[in-house]
Amino acid sequence: MAKRKSFKIGLIEVLNDLLLQHSRFEFSWHCTYCDMYHSGDLLKKVVSIKDTDEQIIELLDKEEALFAVISISKNKTLNKKVAEKYQSSGTIYIQINPTGNEENITASLTKPQFVDTCLNPKCEACGGYTQSKNMWIVDSYCWKCEQPMKVAVMDCNGYHGGPDRFSDQELALARSKGVII
Repeated sequence: MAKRKSFKIGLIEVLNDLLLQHSRFEFSWHCTYCDMYHSGDLLKKVVSIKDTDEQIIELLDKEEALFAVISISKNKTLNKKVAEKYQSSGTIYIQINPTGNEENITASLTKPQFVDTCLNPKCEACGGYTQSKNMWIVDSYCWKCEQPMKVAVMDCNGYHGGPDRFSDQELALARSKGVII
């Protein structure tokens, strides 16, 4: 009877095959920084993969610098100690939980348990991730006199607010688009 290879070895083989084929690997995650869902190509910056003695796979960029790590954990909770270690060095920490068999290797990586990065830009002042904001200006009608008017609403990560919550810059933008405040 042939010995089954480990989940980690199978994952390394899948990733190396994708690298050799210059293929993308799309994955998505729920961001703990902005509470949104992000997706991207896991292999976009990766040039090589390095196995470690632990349940960690290192992803290296074109300078052979450590770009990200994939931690394989059977525990469904975040390994905060390991995540903080990599975060302090500027390395993206990705934690996946194997689903049980080799056929599910890509499924486990497609939706990792935890990814320690956000795709939103970083603030130049504090270094934190910025929040995505969208101002919606729509043609509507006055509730009282039914005359046409423009209405502005700000959407910030699923939370909505009217002009009473706008910054001075947002008020100026709304007014420049014909919203009467």
